[in-house]
Amino acid sequence: MSQSRVAEAMSAKAPHLRSLLLLHKGDLVLEQYWQGATAEECVPLASATKSVVSLLVGMAIRHGFVNAVDQPLSAFFPELQDSPAGQIRIWHLLSMTSGLGWPPAGQDAAGPDGIAVLRSLPLVNEPGTHFAYKPDSQVLYWLLERVAGMDVPSFADRYLFRYIGIHQRHWATALNGHQGLSLRPRDMARIGQLMLNHGMWQSGNVAPCWYVREATRRQVEGGPPEKTGYGWLWWVDETMPHPAFFASGFGGQYIYVVPDLDYVAVTTATMDGPHPETRQLIREILLPAVTL
Repeated sequence: MSQSRVAEAMSAKAPHLRSLLLLHKGDLVLEQYWQGATAEECVPLASATKSVVSLLVGMAIRHGFVNAVDQPLSAFFPELQDSPAGQIRIWHLLSMTSGLGWPPAGQDAAGPDGIAVLRSLPLVNEPGTHFAYKPDSQVLYWLLERVAGMDVPSFADRYLFRYIGIHQRHWATALNGHQGLSLRPRDMARIGQLMLNHGMWQSGNVAPCWYVREATRRQVEGGPPEKTGYGWLWWVDETMPHPAFFASGFGGQYIYVVPDLDYVAVTTATMDGPHPETRQLIREILLPAVTL
């Protein structure tokens, strides 16, 4: 099937799509925009930003701000020493297994003093035992700011984005931090390519190879909303003939990586609903068509 016919088939089944990109062996082989979208538009990633935050944790380890993923929060926040949250380890947050009793969805999980709120939260499960898609990544956002002494957007610019050619971004910190990143679709693809390359970029090492490997393999069974396995803030899909890992944001924002085939697919879409069918279409229309 030609590239144009692949794009037409995808948009016919998913009229909410605004862009579709495909990289093969690092080359852009398919790029299509709809609904007035352009290549230069920065698109809100929504919860796909969690996957970028995971990558930033890896950068913090590489540059010595953090020693290891098994460090407890009390090592960075002495004010949590005597609270249940103090025993939680970084990897618990990365795998969404903190066990924290976060407020119900829709309530402010941060408040005016996020660490004070964190100190007050109970444990409803033993850390590391139960997956729950909660604001655990927000704690990593606070951790990065604490250890680096700068805001997360500045940290991302200095230690990640400039090395892989990302120069346009918007980070709306008013949206509880981890939900606020917007990138151009091509730059979303850069993130996927970096992960596909095990942290390498143009013959140079940007992110720790071991960290990328651990982030993109199944750490826990996972669950809703994607109903598949979970790594370190990256979803893991092992149900297809060719396993994949991906970042997912509300409405159909995806960075979908298939290592066996050397493919990175990116979709952006309107946010008028969750559109879980987007990933299904990547699996059932896009990838089979391009692998023929």
